[in-house]
Amino acid sequence: ALYADRVIVMDQGKIAMMGTPKQVFSQWEDISELGLEVPPIGQLSRRLWAAGIDIDPGILTVDELVDELCRLK
Repeated sequence: ALYADRVIVMDQGKIAMMGTPKQVFSQWEDISELGLEVPPIGQLSRRLWAAGIDIDPGILTVDELVDELCRLK
């Protein structure tokens, strides 16, 4: 996700999902059904968001997470 502007997820030779990394990896259920996982930092941001912390659950990089957490001060 750090090195791509677009992500294409294939399923049995067909395009299942396509978009920016943020668009694709924000679709947790679809990603899981395709046998893929969201990057670990994305999983962490989603867990923090689910625990009631007011951050973007679609964060994919450490820098984005640091910025969001600093914003909470």
